[in-house]
Amino acid sequence: MKDLTSVVGAELTLEATVQEHQTAKAMRSGGVEAHDDVEKIGEGTHERFIVNKERFEEKAKAKGGAK
Repeated sequence: MKDLTSVVGAELTLEATVQEHQTAKAMRSGGVEAHDDVEKIGEGTHERFIVNKERFEEKAKAKGGAK
């Protein structure tokens, strides 16, 4: 889909749906659509992962990342 523009000050409506939820991988994915008063102006997907902070920081340090 070609992304369309909308005028400054227009009221937009966003709709998000969960398309997949995997507890073993702790992942969620979904779709997003944006509409103005006239038509759909955009769409996309979103993925989200739960990260173990301590494990992430240990791996970053091992690679020479943040101290």
